[in-house]
Amino acid sequence: MFGRTTGARARCDRGIRRGIVAANRLPEKVMVYHQLSRSIVRGPSGLQPHPGVTLVVPVDGIGSRAQKAATWRSIVAETPITSTRGSNSSTTKTPRSDRSWPPAEVLALTPQPEYVLYE
Repeated sequence: MFGRTTGARARCDRGIRRGIVAANRLPEKVMVYHQLSRSIVRGPSGLQPHPGVTLVVPVDGIGSRAQKAATWRSIVAETPITSTRGSNSSTTKTPRSDRSWPPAEVLALTPQPEYVLYE
């Protein structure tokens, strides 16, 4: 999906995937949703674990590096601990810089990302 959603809707989507995984005896699958701002997923506490489906939340953000780091902290603070916290560094370019964040800087975020995506 593209746009905005709720934690409950994403939980439903995970449940559908869990059913497919279980019915077909598949290995664990990953569900990724990219989050640019807090408003993209309302009610993230509605995201609950589903066996067979791991949720990965790559957080990017818009603006300067300081703004993106603030977005990271605010989203991570309200995302359930059952999610894998990720950083999407493909679009972490600032208006004054055309380079992506190097891994060392991404891993310096607090809390540290468990998953880093470079596109």
